[in-house]
Amino acid sequence: MIELEKCLKWLKAGSYKKVCIQIPDHLLADSAGIVLYLQENSDAFFYVIGDTTYENCCNDKLSADHIQADACIHFGHACLSCTNDLPTFYMFPKKELNFQVFCEEFQKYFQDDAKRLLFFYDISYAYIIEQIFEQLKSKYKNLVLSTLNATSNVPYITTPSTDDFHNSILGRSYHVQPDHEIQSYDAVYLGSNDKTLMTLSMSIPVNLWHWFDGSKFNEYSILSSTWLKRRNFLVEKIKDADVFGIVIASLNIKDYLKITEMLKQILKKMNKKIYLFNVGKITPTKLANFQEVDIFVAVTCSESSLIDSRDYFKPIVTPFEVDLAFNAGRAYSAYHAIDFKQILPGGSKYEEFQVSTDTDVSLTSGKLRTLEDNCLTNENSALTPKSLGVMANTQIDTNFLQSRSWSGLEQKLGESSVSLAVDGRTGIPTNYTNEQL
Repeated sequence: MIELEKCLKWLKAGSYKKVCIQIPDHLLADSAGIVLYLQENSDAFFYVIGDTTYENCCNDKLSADHIQADACIHFGHACLSCTNDLPTFYMFPKKELNFQVFCEEFQKYFQDDAKRLLFFYDISYAYIIEQIFEQLKSKYKNLVLSTLNATSNVPYITTPSTDDFHNSILGRSYHVQPDHEIQSYDAVYLGSNDKTLMTLSMSIPVNLWHWFDGSKFNEYSILSSTWLKRRNFLVEKIKDADVFGIVIASLNIKDYLKITEMLKQILKKMNKKIYLFNVGKITPTKLANFQEVDIFVAVTCSESSLIDSRDYFKPIVTPFEVDLAFNAGRAYSAYHAIDFKQILPGGSKYEEFQVSTDTDVSLTSGKLRTLEDNCLTNENSALTPKSLGVMANTQIDTNFLQSRSWSGLEQKLGESSVSLAVDGRTGIPTNYTNEQL
């Protein structure tokens, strides 16, 4: 109840009256008690969001807009990538940690107290960071602590959201000395070897990464990651693809429309066909319905961008990988911009797009590739009026659609003869009554 008192204090300070509570599935059993307590001690009315429209780590602004909520309380893990359009109070989870053991292991591992260190952490350890940092900063003069861009139940390490693309990644901000290069720092991550660590290590070009597994420190190198090797393979698949599907998987991430427009401009310059999708949560079943698409590009939060597409019918890539594949002005680097805001104008990894007309060889198919070989896109709208109330898509390959094993659910009024209803099949799928054994 102590944590819920922090919610009440935030609600009263903002005078919020209609509040949605976003809660992960494993806590839904506790949602009734949470709502009753908050409602009894405030003037606000509460709605519980259980099955989120997109990923659980993102604010479900779409559901909040349906009820016209003026605030949100987010429980559980959060990517911190969403905008401030919806005032949100984060209730971070808490994992147990003996901070004395951590500090002792830290000092044993980093014996050079003049070493330049960037300190990151999983949000579940945010509640104890104050004690850890206060104990370490007296010895390590060049220790830089990152802060979380959020308003939460842990006020010590949270800051308002920042638009400084150069020093903000994955909802975290850090500020090094102006005369210090980022490559002169080592980075420390308090947390498990998970997507957060992978995203941070691929986005911040420090000298070396270290992470704490609960008992000891370990070195982490993204260069030896099998994930990075697969991403390099997918960059080649992007170059070979002709039809791209841009999948918008969140509507509450800052500049998602800008990156979508940027992707469309890049693909048009490369003479690629483009489809735009909004399917909610990305699943293999949903995307398998669009067999004409060669590559899907996910516009989503940083953590959700790391999709292992081996279970999908077609590969899923990030906006950065599309830019890396087609932008002749971008040099290859092991560091990826998982946060797409980094490759927008003003971002730390922005490169002006340059079209390459050089012929190269596909490393996956062995064929020559030229810009002229790509299919040309129609600059006009793909949708054209066909008849009253009916639109036709002029850019879909009709031969491909006719080759599908199913057709639409047309009514075909007057085309089917009238007949009496008869008994259908009975039995189980392995042995229908009208099948021969």
